[in-house]
Amino acid sequence: MIHAAFLALLTTSGAPERALEPIPIERVRLSHEFFVKRLEANTRVTIPHVLAQCEASGRLHNFAAAAAGEMGAHRGLPSGDAEVYKALEAIGWTLVSLEDAALEARADALIESVVAAQRPDGYLNTYVQLMPGKERWADLAQGHELYCAGHLIEAGIAYARGTGKTKLLDAALRFARLVEEEFAPGRREGVCGHPQIELALAKLHEHTGEARWIQLAKRFIDRRGDPARAERLGERAQDHAPIRAQRAVVGQAVGAATLFAGAADVAMLAPDPSLVGPLKTLWDDAFGSKTYLTGGLGGSAANADLAASFELPNATSRCETCAGIALAQWSQRMLLLTGDSKYADAVEQILYNHLPAATNLAGDRFFQDQPLESDGAQRREPWFASACCPANVARFWPQVPGLIFAQKGNTLYQAQLASAEVEVELSGAQVRWRGKADLPNSGRYEATVSADKPGTWSFKLRKPGWNVEAKVRCDLKEAEHDLRENDRSGGWATFERAYEVSDGLMAHFLAPVRRIKADERVAANRGRVALARGPVVYCLEGVDHGGDARGVYLPPDAEIRVENAGTILGGTRVIRARAKRVAAGGEIKVATLTAIPFWMWGNRDAGDMVVWIAESAEGARAPGQ
Repeated sequence: MIHAAFLALLTTSGAPERALEPIPIERVRLSHEFFVKRLEANTRVTIPHVLAQCEASGRLHNFAAAAAGEMGAHRGLPSGDAEVYKALEAIGWTLVSLEDAALEARADALIESVVAAQRPDGYLNTYVQLMPGKERWADLAQGHELYCAGHLIEAGIAYARGTGKTKLLDAALRFARLVEEEFAPGRREGVCGHPQIELALAKLHEHTGEARWIQLAKRFIDRRGDPARAERLGERAQDHAPIRAQRAVVGQAVGAATLFAGAADVAMLAPDPSLVGPLKTLWDDAFGSKTYLTGGLGGSAANADLAASFELPNATSRCETCAGIALAQWSQRMLLLTGDSKYADAVEQILYNHLPAATNLAGDRFFQDQPLESDGAQRREPWFASACCPANVARFWPQVPGLIFAQKGNTLYQAQLASAEVEVELSGAQVRWRGKADLPNSGRYEATVSADKPGTWSFKLRKPGWNVEAKVRCDLKEAEHDLRENDRSGGWATFERAYEVSDGLMAHFLAPVRRIKADERVAANRGRVALARGPVVYCLEGVDHGGDARGVYLPPDAEIRVENAGTILGGTRVIRARAKRVAAGGEIKVATLTAIPFWMWGNRDAGDMVVWIAESAEGARAPGQ
């Protein structure tokens, strides 16, 4: 449902430094099967599951206890409020696209409890309010007050967008005004050890049109790098140097990507051009050497909190689900900031691998860390003590429609090749664009264009980074032909011509299987190869290989083929090859390699899994090794 007042504000608030303007999700109708299935599971299963776990773990109890003033009654971790806010945000974004009276009623009741816990001056943090001896803002380095405040703001915005109701947003605004007062120049000078408030304040600026919020976000960005705080925060929280002086991404992966996403918003909305160059350098460092093949970022949740710097990803390291989601947020903002399609390539990599792998097919089990190799011990869990990942997944899926399209003047950009529909104004004409994509099965894409009058417009489709050869029909009346080199500049395939009121075009981005070699600096992956097709990374599971996927190796000259497998996980396209495996005792045997999409692994019987496949017997692992 579209709430006109909010949409009008969104489409008129200025953003002079953006290369591309985002198109709000209210204007996008998503029909892409791959995403729709995940969204349906998210609505039916994941969101109710997150709410139930928030109740069972005491997170909902904390708000009732805070409202009643029950000192000492807090349950769980100091960050627990954030999971409740993320669940409300997930519901808000979901209700933008569909009506669900029961889900809305559940959220309304929960919002009443949240608002009742808020103090008269706007302060709201159940951990500080309920724990004896805790003082406000006393430990910004380790505390979560500003982090939780950021998620409250995002939840209030999403729920207002989805329902038109502003009770939660009003509470968020009261807290934001208190933060503005507390952290005014000359008062509190600290920053949060868990970045989030910066990004949230930028969203609040866009939603309300009030410049005060982007200026507050900029204030927090500009404060990073105070030498006096280095001992408490330092590299772990990106406080070791001013952002404009940083050249390498270090510290906690999710915090780094979230902070830099907020900085990108400040660069666009303040605006602050001095941030653009450093953010490009930092992103290149993060994605170039610290991002996994599947789109995950950095080390595991267990050790990233303490790490002084990232290490190169390898076969056995794990990357946190939340860090990959934060990288998608940052990459999307870099796309809008620069117009460079490589950032949309990164978002695609996460959408088809890291994000869907975070959840089982049913939607009620989650990976906090995502290994690229497993001995079978790693299984998705229903919940965690620090449960940022399940709630983060729940709130991110319904925001996917906002990642698909962008606009600049009379040019419509499609950044993600998904089946979706959008209405825009181009050269004074009302144009409806309906795209139909076949990803991840193939790179075929078709679009129909309907307009209230003919005109000359430009449409740009992202030419995926995995594509080498593309066939197009710029006009459905012409024959299919190769995409001309001058039509793919900047990573975009351009379709610019005079369009009739009923028109269309076609593109086919060919997607053969690719053998990918790892970075030579990653010793664990030398002599190994990964398989990918289009945006999808594949893996071997033990259930398809006699319980021993890591004993299989794929000789460099082995012929590879793609097959439809209707019996595997409800039907999918798998990669098969005549390979070999190392059996017990070191005996070499012929084997049939079956590779499934990485995001599907862990949905059947327990067993080992591997993404980086050995190319020789020396690299394979015999059973029990």
